[in-house]
Amino acid sequence: MFKHDEIQGLFQVDRAPITVPFLRRHQPVMNSLPCQDINTDRPLTNETLRHQTDAFKGTGGTSEESHRYGFAPAFLDTMTGRIYLARYADGRLAPVHLIDGLPLDLVAERDATGRSTAIKPFVIAGFVRGQRFYTREEVAAEAMKYS
Repeated sequence: MFKHDEIQGLFQVDRAPITVPFLRRHQPVMNSLPCQDINTDRPLTNETLRHQTDAFKGTGGTSEESHRYGFAPAFLDTMTGRIYLARYADGRLAPVHLIDGLPLDLVAERDATGRSTAIKPFVIAGFVRGQRFYTREEVAAEAMKYS
């Protein structure tokens, strides 16, 4: 079990992404768990992230629940295979998925103040443990092993 303060010591703390071998194109796991809302036609917004969190509550596939299994919230750029840990806009690691801390080249929309409001549709929210990216479905399946 990791607390968020401990996670900073486990991963890169600069803003550079973690690049890992990406062996397969991301496809949602089809099982009895809710399927992650992935739509390559529209950007990922805070509203979409809230919807995903609501859909995965109680499964282990949320930021709040996944920490106990050693996962940190992250985003995967499915075009490059790069993983970006969730961060606040100032670069500090965040305990939940936030789109405002992602690199500018992943941002699809901004509000009048310049704050990120949506990220490009090929970026998905999930988690990282070690240096491997897990979808919400995969984290929920891992959590079921410990229940």
